Amino acid sequence: MLFRSRERVEAPGLQVNTVAAFERTGLLGLLYQPGNDRLLVVHRDGLERVTADGTGKPYVDFTARRYAATATEAGIVLATPAVLGRPRPLTLVREIAVDGDQRPFQIPYELYFSGVDEIAAADGMVYLHQRDGTVLRWLGGGAEPAAYLRVPPGKAVLEAAPGGALFIGLNDEGRVLVAEDGTGWRPLARFDSEVVDLAWTNGGLYAALADGSVIFGTGGQGRVVRVAEDGRPFVLFDADEAEVVAVQAAEDGTVYALTAQGSKQVAAARSASSEPQATVRVTATPP
Repeated sequence: MLFRSRERVEAPGLQVNTVAAFERTGLLGLLYQPGNDRLLVVHRDGLERVTADGTGKPYVDFTARRYAATATEAGIVLATPAVLGRPRPLTLVREIAVDGDQRPFQIPYELYFSGVDEIAAADGMVYLHQRDGTVLRWLGGGAEPAAYLRVPPGKAVLEAAPGGALFIGLNDEGRVLVAEDGTGWRPLARFDSEVVDLAWTNGGLYAALADGSVIFGTGGQGRVVRVAEDGRPFVLFDADEAEVVAVQAAEDGTVYALTAQGSKQVAAARSASSEPQATVRVTATPP
C-alpha cells in the first residue's frame, strides 16, 4: 500500500494521487516488478525502492551516467551504453536468499557487443535499442542478441507488450511507432512534445483503458498521454511539474508517473544541462 498525500481527478474514471516525494538527482527512469508489486526509481547511483510510507530505500548500487533497466522473469536486466567503457553491457540483478533474507546480486552477462540506450522485455524476449536505429532481440542466457528491426536513428524509448507488439517512441520527433513483428513498423501517434518514456497497460480496473493501450510521458509539457486504438492521443494527466521523467503500469492497470520538480512557467528558463532535483510519484487509481 502506497502513501497518498493529495487527490485530483483528471480523466473521467481516473483519480490521481501523489504516492511519494523525496530528494533525488540524476533521475533516469521508473521500473515496476510485476511479480512482487515493487516500484523502483532508476537514477545514476543505482535503483531505489519506493516504500509504503512514500520514501526511498536503496536497492541496487549501479553508478553510471546513463543506463536503462527492464524487469524480466529472470530478474532485472540493466543495459549500459558502450560509451561508458563497459565491455559487458548487460547485467542481471537477481535476488538470492542469504541467511534467510532475500538480497539483490549483480551478475554480468558474458556478452560483448555494442552498447544500447534503451531496453524492454515481454514474453521472455528482451529488446535492445541502439542509437543508429537498430533494435536487437535477445532470448537471454549465453545467446548473442540478433538484429530484429530498423527504425529511424536517434534517441528512442521502447515498450514491449504481451503478444509481440513493440512500441518505439522517437524522443525528438514526438512520434510513437508500433511493430507487430520484425519486418517493419507503422506510425501510431504523433504529439507536439518530446516522448520521454512508454508503458503498456492491460486495462485492469479502468473502463477507460480496458482495451489495453500504450501510454507515454512527455517532456516540457509534463503530461501523461494515452494512445487510443485509432492513434489519437488523449491526455490522462497534466502535471504541475514541467517534466514527466518516466511512466510505468502495474498489473491491475494502475499507471505510475515519475515527475521532476519545477513549474511549467519557469521550464523555458531552465538550463538544458540541468538535472531533475526532486521527484514525485503519481499513481492514477480507481475513484
